[in-house]
Amino acid sequence: MDLKIGVTPKQYKEMLRINLRLDNPKTIMTWGSPGIGKTEMIYQLAQEEKVDVVSVILTLYDPTEIKGLMVYNPNEDKVKLVPMIDIPKKKFIFFIDEINTAPQAVRDASLRIIHEKKIADVALPEDTMIVLAGNRNQDKINPTRFTAPFINRCCHVMLEPSFDDWKEWGYPTGKVHPSIYAYLERFPEHFVTPPSIDKPFCTPRSWKNVSDVLEFKYPQFVYGYVGEDIGVNFFNFIEHCEGIEQDIKNIFKGNFIYPPASDVERSWMLATILPVSAKDDQDIERLMEYSAKAPEHWNTFAICMVKNMVLTFSNNAIIKLSKGKYAQEFNRRFRELKIYDN
Repeated sequence: MDLKIGVTPKQYKEMLRINLRLDNPKTIMTWGSPGIGKTEMIYQLAQEEKVDVVSVILTLYDPTEIKGLMVYNPNEDKVKLVPMIDIPKKKFIFFIDEINTAPQAVRDASLRIIHEKKIADVALPEDTMIVLAGNRNQDKINPTRFTAPFINRCCHVMLEPSFDDWKEWGYPTGKVHPSIYAYLERFPEHFVTPPSIDKPFCTPRSWKNVSDVLEFKYPQFVYGYVGEDIGVNFFNFIEHCEGIEQDIKNIFKGNFIYPPASDVERSWMLATILPVSAKDDQDIERLMEYSAKAPEHWNTFAICMVKNMVLTFSNNAIIKLSKGKYAQEFNRRFRELKIYDN
């Protein structure tokens, strides 16, 4: 699919939300590389909008399972197609994944769902939203091509990964370990790497998996998710920041430590770890003071840290913070940057 303008996960979810709220939602065909959140966005939206999801990975089904089973009804003396997939009786999201890698017969069997909102002889609720998903030609997946009529029946969207969206999702909630965000601030080119069938590659999904096993401290887990070269680089980054816990304690006590200009690794780690380490209003105010008094070579990290504070703390805490002495001092230094609302 030749789409030159993509959408971020956050934009994509809002598009789906608008569509879902229509009386008769349109079919969305989502394109994108593996592991960037095509499925995750569906479940997030469903939870927020309080609707069910029926998810079908099309490559795992045969045509009969999709078309329905032919069953003879002696009372009516006729054969009916009975669904083999449980269908809710009220509004839901029907998510059909891997549609462009499924066998042709299975994909053909799904056309009635897409074209008529029917599965077997049963009509889906009219306000059901159908979302299709598939990878791109360059993703090493050997996709089959769609026909022109099929393409014309869907709204096609190219989903692009966004580090900012992923950070907004996983950083303040603790779903992803902050050291991973620190590493990717330092090496943004390692957030997503080209798909490969010969070695692991980086995606938001693989970094989330790294976060889940990070506590085990086994390098092989990291190598297995993001590849050996980037895995080694990641562990070198972590080892370089060894002992940073003591620096954090000193900073919260008012003993401000700023790594030298040459030590960008430790600076990124501090700017990322400090906001999620704050426990009360006093700690938050201390971080604002730390940012406001940062030396010039630490400007980039001070700005990053304040942005991380905005992501992490409640609106009330930010409003209260913005009225303080050090927030005003910070604003004077970075007047042209609208980091937060006063």
